[in-house]
Amino acid sequence: MARSISWLVASVVVTGCSHSYRTFYRDLRPVGSDVTAEYESVSAALPSCLDAPRTAALRRYDVLFVPGFMSDPATALGIYFEDHSAWLREIEVEQQVVAIESEAAPGQNAARIRSAIDGVDKPVLVVSHSKGGIDTLTALLGHAGLRARVAGWITIQTPFRGSPVADRYLTYSAYHGFYRGLLQLLGGSLASLESLGFKRRAAEYDAHAQQIDALLADLPTLAFASWQDDTWPWQGDTLFEPERDLMLKEMGVKNDGLVPVVSGALPGMELVAISGVDHLSSVVRNPLMEFDRRRSFQTLLLMLLGRLQPELACLPRHADAQ
Repeated sequence: MARSISWLVASVVVTGCSHSYRTFYRDLRPVGSDVTAEYESVSAALPSCLDAPRTAALRRYDVLFVPGFMSDPATALGIYFEDHSAWLREIEVEQQVVAIESEAAPGQNAARIRSAIDGVDKPVLVVSHSKGGIDTLTALLGHAGLRARVAGWITIQTPFRGSPVADRYLTYSAYHGFYRGLLQLLGGSLASLESLGFKRRAAEYDAHAQQIDALLADLPTLAFASWQDDTWPWQGDTLFEPERDLMLKEMGVKNDGLVPVVSGALPGMELVAISGVDHLSSVVRNPLMEFDRRRSFQTLLLMLLGRLQPELACLPRHADAQ
């Protein structure tokens, strides 16, 4: 029997249109296994861990990048995952950015992700960002044979349990109508935005809880989440300042400007959560924020490699973390 997502919240049940999304996010319980300390230790050990055996091991895989919501312009310009991709080229790891329609519903993009995975010969490491993680999860759940092709998954700032920003736009009619027209103009649909709201995420989890649990028990998965505090109260410190403040000040939840930290993982995932990174800086150069995307990606990929091939772990893991 599939368990209800209501066990993921402290005091509310996710049913009915009258439920406040603000209450939902405020009452969410953290899930996932926190491996932030390991992330920090591996990052500190760079570049010594990036030796010949480990880079050779990474060449046995093909890395597939799955971009997030409304990412098509940045992807077309080559600035999305730019630093990540440049490093992989340096160490001669095969890669590609999956040609999704970022404004389309997850089911539509899932088919494109499955096609990309089927089109490579090597085992695949998927690296997804934001809604790209929802699209990836949909792809992995929708095709029984696909799991055997995917060796590991890194998902960055994905709203697995919803985004208050999406819920806000879906709740108020003025936003709702604007985004319906905009997304259709861009070749997508409102279903893409709806897929990021807490009610849709709750419904999807309820419908597929057993499949998700089985997938994550078998597939090494690292989730990366972050938050940006209001460090400069009288001036902008993130491009998402109004959205960040909405969540931080009205709901009391740490967030990256679009996704709360508490929403960034599902049960069975290992979670890295760090401060000082907004939703853009993890994948694109941001004039308001310094963040070493290359080093962060190297760290996550080495952590994933250590789970796939324990003899190549950068640092020994405690027995209770394995």
